Amino acid sequence: MRVRWGLRTPGIPPNLRHTNSQSIEVDIATVTVSPKFQVVIPREARDSLHIRPGQKLQVMVYNGQLRFIPVRSLRELRGAYAGVGSKIERDADRV
Repeated sequence: MRVRWGLRTPGIPPNLRHTNSQSIEVDIATVTVSPKFQVVIPREARDSLHIRPGQKLQVMVYNGQLRFIPVRSLRELRGAYAGVGSKIERDADRV
């Protein structure tokens, strides 16, 4: 299910209210916890995040939510900041 929250929509989470965009699009799916406390990540989520079998995920509890964050290897992150220059103005104590 795809949900679009407008900034004035009642029930929008407080941590998303500060955004400058007109709406926030979120994919929502319902999963069932097995007796062994396992869940199946829906195909759409796996595909959009490029999650592979055996890949590690960090698990974080934040504001009453359970979040799964894919762990990326340094090899996968190579080139992620291509084009970002190091020629920035720095404070005198940071040179």
